[in-house]
Amino acid sequence: SEAAYYCAERRNFLPGMELDDWLIAENDFVVVQLKYTGTQEAEFMGIAPSHKKIECKGVHIFKLTGGKVSELHFLDDDLTMFTQLGQQLK
Repeated sequence: SEAAYYCAERRNFLPGMELDDWLIAENDFVVVQLKYTGTQEAEFMGIAPSHKKIECKGVHIFKLTGGKVSELHFLDDDLTMFTQLGQQLK
């Protein structure tokens, strides 16, 4: 699930910084572009701790219902992250 992936990603990269590049809110939607930075200090998706630094971007779209998040859609630049971790496409 998206939530499990997101939680795993945050736990395995320290300090796990997320910086908002920009945020747009309109009607029931909030769209945020984030920049992730961190160092892989624990196993992540089968990759042993590499102690390598990453910096990549993502866009998250939140739908709000009754003042709470009812949907989350996100697209993160995983290719950049995996390349920075020394992984190659097969």
